Amino acid sequence: MKEKSNATLEKIHEAAMAEFLDKGFQGASLRQIVKNAGVTTGAFYGYFSSKEALFASIVEPHAAALMGRFMETQTSFSELPEQEQPEHMGLESSQCVNWMVDYICDHREPVKLLLCKAEGTSYEHFVHNMVDFPNLYPQFLHCPPDHPLWQLPSLPDASCHCRW
Repeated sequence: MKEKSNATLEKIHEAAMAEFLDKGFQGASLRQIVKNAGVTTGAFYGYFSSKEALFASIVEPHAAALMGRFMETQTSFSELPEQEQPEHMGLESSQCVNWMVDYICDHREPVKLLLCKAEGTSYEHFVHNMVDFPNLYPQFLHCPPDHPLWQLPSLPDASCHCRW
């Protein structure tokens, strides 16, 4: 029975991935996802409470990985003595960026959902929240939010500029 359950869940995820990639969260049809998965609406609701819960089940592990690595890098950098920070800035940030690029390449489709197709979900401001890290999580940092290290350009309001 568990094999059937896992197979059903996998079908739902595959159908959802295709629908969300094609139409984004807001444009995606739960009815179409269920139809393409070959399951009933009742079966769907046995796994997920909503379309957003389904979307979250796909993107949350990737959001957690990316934000976790970013926060870890920011925290370890902020724990360095202030006089050592400038010499470590390039190294710390390049290691984090390289890891993120590798991660994104290894998880292209779900990360594309997270970064480019999440409008209408709690993930729609994911990139902005990451860039605004010092203002959202000042308790993790020794540098105040107005410290020159945190002077970052603003992001445009457009939902996503991905060209995948």
